[in-house]
Amino acid sequence: MSRKVIIVHRWEGTPEADWYPWVHEQLTQSGYVVEIPEMPNTQAPDISEWIRTLHRIIPVPDERITLIGHSIGSQAILRYLATFFTPLTLGGVILVTPWLNLTQAATQGVEQIAAPWLTTPINMGRIRSHRIRYTAIFSDNDPFVPITDAEIFRYQLGAKIVVEKSAGHMTTQDNIVEVPSVLEAVFSA
Repeated sequence: MSRKVIIVHRWEGTPEADWYPWVHEQLTQSGYVVEIPEMPNTQAPDISEWIRTLHRIIPVPDERITLIGHSIGSQAILRYLATFFTPLTLGGVILVTPWLNLTQAATQGVEQIAAPWLTTPINMGRIRSHRIRYTAIFSDNDPFVPITDAEIFRYQLGAKIVVEKSAGHMTTQDNIVEVPSVLEAVFSA
């Protein structure tokens, strides 16, 4: 059975945006099956909707599956993993510009949408109990995610931390259409 990678896009993202097509192409050429599902209601993402969507896409996660999340997609993955009480084994989880906190610039005008994602606790202990290697990739000049969140992911998940230089929030608007560290994380998982 082939290895599968599922990429969960960001808030206001699409499967065709940012660096997702590049990662899809690179991994497909390396023999992976890659899916980038269209997440629901991307203008106003809802925790329950995004978790339900992930359960529909991945009803039974296993060691052949690697999950990649971008921004809120990372949070959706973590919240999905927290719904499993029995320890899971996955091929790996790569979190790109993940956050538990946001800068004021990120929430300006969308406070009501962001609030549940910022205030609803995530059971990090349960997530850490899974047999999963976590990698969290940050940018040193992300206008939305405080770099201090990197230490939270290192401490609470035991994640390997990668800090990219001057990559913003790693979107097309930041001129980021390739993220080689994502591929490195998949290949080393």
